[in-house]
Amino acid sequence: MRKPLLLEMKRIRKPVLERKRMIMTTVPMVLARRMKMLKKNRKKQMRRKRLKVLKKKMTEKS
Repeated sequence: MRKPLLLEMKRIRKPVLERKRMIMTTVPMVLARRMKMLKKNRKKQMRRKRLKVLKKKMTEKS
């Protein structure tokens, strides 16, 4: 009865360590990803603005 309990303890302890390690390695990656997303969003917004302006011009012409 004692052996499985020990195994269970080990199994419980291990994922926590793994998670910590994962967090440590992914923090810069997460930041980079966030920056990328911001850049992408900014680009999208710029494009949307440009399209809006174009549409306005088109409607003014006609």
